[in-house]
Amino acid sequence: MTAEGSIKGRRPENDKVLITAPPLTGPGGVEAYIAALLPHLSSLTSGGVDHLSIGGQNRGRHLPILGDATRLRRKLNSREFGVLHLNPSLNLRAFIRDAALLRIGKANGLRVITSFHGWNEAFASAITRTRGAIFRLLYGGADVFTVLAAKHRAQILSWQPNSVVHTERTVVDDRLLEHPVTLATRGSAVRVLFLARVEREKGIFDLIDAVAKARACGVDLTLSIAGDGSALGAARKMVESIGCGSAVRFLGYLRGEEKASALANHDLYCLPTYHPEGIPVALLEAMAFGLPIAVADSGGIADIFDETKMGALVRPQEPDALADSLIRLANDRNRMEQIASFNREFARENFLASRVATRIASYYSTLHEGI
Repeated sequence: MTAEGSIKGRRPENDKVLITAPPLTGPGGVEAYIAALLPHLSSLTSGGVDHLSIGGQNRGRHLPILGDATRLRRKLNSREFGVLHLNPSLNLRAFIRDAALLRIGKANGLRVITSFHGWNEAFASAITRTRGAIFRLLYGGADVFTVLAAKHRAQILSWQPNSVVHTERTVVDDRLLEHPVTLATRGSAVRVLFLARVEREKGIFDLIDAVAKARACGVDLTLSIAGDGSALGAARKMVESIGCGSAVRFLGYLRGEEKASALANHDLYCLPTYHPEGIPVALLEAMAFGLPIAVADSGGIADIFDETKMGALVRPQEPDALADSLIRLANDRNRMEQIASFNREFARENFLASRVATRIASYYSTLHEGI
């Protein structure tokens, strides 16, 4: 991982870390990320870690930012924390909220690490139009940043050139790989899995279209759609309207053993997203289970994706090109087996929460040392 700049501020009195994030029982990516890291960070950090729920179900009806700020002030009254770890997305609401939390942390003498997860490109462009002034005003006090894509790191450095910015990764929860799974009888069809929020910008309609096109070309594909979201009803209607209901299953929202079973019982993972992603957790989970990947070139995905070894990288919102990629993969079982082996080893070596937590803990240690 790379970084630039020097860390500002004084060394804190304590070395306990306070991590802010939405309630960890929620279905979101940030929640899953923190829930996966916490058990490992607790053992890797000398003073331990604690989680403060913000946003989510804690939102006040009128002044959610005020409610989050009040909870943080109360938490810091114990004076046991030395580092505050914020986990916003780069969008207006989270940007303003966590800027307020950062200010409270600095006023209490804490070092602050800010990890940006989602990245709204329109909002980033608005910051750029201020030549980074709004970013420096609100986030100039942060000691360290982490982001999920190299291009996002470059943007922060363009807004605030002397920042310490690490390019990090989303994680696979080690516990997901420990679930016992029963393997279904393997048929002739190539079983494609979509595991994500069922939203238009996740490419769900492009995928249904691509699967229908591949099947029309004589390729035996089935599709399982795992997840829920605002486009679920429309996706069901599309499947019915194009007459491929016998080849498409809707699995609902999956977690734990059900998710592990779905990943273990499919042959190919597909996510034709054009949402401004970092690196989707489900993509890394699919790799860890040894699935070849067909994914759109969006957000930080290209930072880790080697098309020659991992599957197919396609242009977003081009279902014909996606269908061609699915056909090529489905018709080359030997290549799919080679990809499966590579993806399993690569993901487990690089993306397990236990490994990523070691790097995050090293950032905490550096903050404590005041280097």
